[in-house]
Amino acid sequence: GPLWKQWNIDLASLPGLQAVRSVTLGVSGAVRGKLYVDDLRLYRAAPEVPSPVDPGTAGLAASYSFEGDVKDGSGHKLDGTAVNDPRYVDSLSGLGKAIELDGVNDHVVLPIGTVISTLTSTTIATWVNFDTGSTGQWQRVFDFGTYSVDVNGVSDPNFYMFLSPRILTNGVIRFGITTNGNAAGAESIVSSLNMMPGGWSHLAVVIEAGADANTVQVYLNGDVVARGTTATLPRDLGVTDQNWLGRSQYDADGYLGAGLDEFRIYDR
Repeated sequence: GPLWKQWNIDLASLPGLQAVRSVTLGVSGAVRGKLYVDDLRLYRAAPEVPSPVDPGTAGLAASYSFEGDVKDGSGHKLDGTAVNDPRYVDSLSGLGKAIELDGVNDHVVLPIGTVISTLTSTTIATWVNFDTGSTGQWQRVFDFGTYSVDVNGVSDPNFYMFLSPRILTNGVIRFGITTNGNAAGAESIVSSLNMMPGGWSHLAVVIEAGADANTVQVYLNGDVVARGTTATLPRDLGVTDQNWLGRSQYDADGYLGAGLDEFRIYDR
């Protein structure tokens, strides 16, 4: 999808470059599409391109590496439960095993309701091996909420936050959080411009509580693909009792067809 990248062009490396009168930027070869350029600057020494670093364990509230189980590696003893016997398969190189959810009824239950009730500024991050051929609508990487039913005994969630890798069957990545269900205007949502790619990708949701406004950003492989404000913080959900990986609070939504690895929640 279209993502902004810092592009450093080393002019000193270009042969025969003297007395420059004009500069043209473009892409050569048989390429079609649009290239957007912004903030063109000339430096004596180019600024360093940001590179990812391991966030470490500071503020780590829960951590699941899925090395054949759903044990919590944060030290807080928040071990989860795998439902309907999902498989454990080889993950990315260096990450050992991952849990594989079948898109039918596999999911993971996490005992993190009391954690959710304390979170303001928050980061939730994981690796996702998404199957673009899976057919379920409104699949969930995670959905943390509280169980309720309407007068007809139908599940009617009100308090929840979720990350969907693909809304509907061919939609975009979306994060949402609400204390009044999906009534008009109730959800604070941010959405990407493009679909989730197939194969392994890293997804992260970063919520920052501010004095004037709370912001939320969704990262795909280290790049911001969605951003906005949120009227609701995780702690506003209270102690959530349905904290799921791969399953939605809404019964009609599809289960996740994907592998998950290194699922982490930070209270920062």
